[in-house]
Amino acid sequence: MLIMPLRDGRLIGDRKYVLNHRLEDSGGDVLAGFQPRGRASLDQMAVLLGFPGKLGMSGDKVWDKYQEGGIREIRDYCETDVLNTWLCFLRFEFMRGNLDKADLEREYKLVRSTLETMDQPHLNEFLAAWPA
Repeated sequence: MLIMPLRDGRLIGDRKYVLNHRLEDSGGDVLAGFQPRGRASLDQMAVLLGFPGKLGMSGDKVWDKYQEGGIREIRDYCETDVLNTWLCFLRFEFMRGNLDKADLEREYKLVRSTLETMDQPHLNEFLAAWPA
């Protein structure tokens, strides 16, 4: 199971960060100007920001995949969704001024090195689709 470190307990700004809600419910709302029809999906935000986005599966295929016994594929899909969410969240925090350029680059480097160390096919595909 993929677990990304949350800044090693260090403070960012004046508080510790805990990602306890979906990015689509925070960053997506800001990008949409809090208008219900201007909403961007996680996949759209990720691709717009230069991250891989959805790779080969989407949420609407999960039930069928589950019925076929594809638990591993679902898990892999969820892990790459978490990666996209985390990377979008980091960029959002950079845009808000809670991370500076050095912090952002350090976090990206940590994600890349963690994924390289794990050497899993779906994570390698994610890395290959994420331009350096």
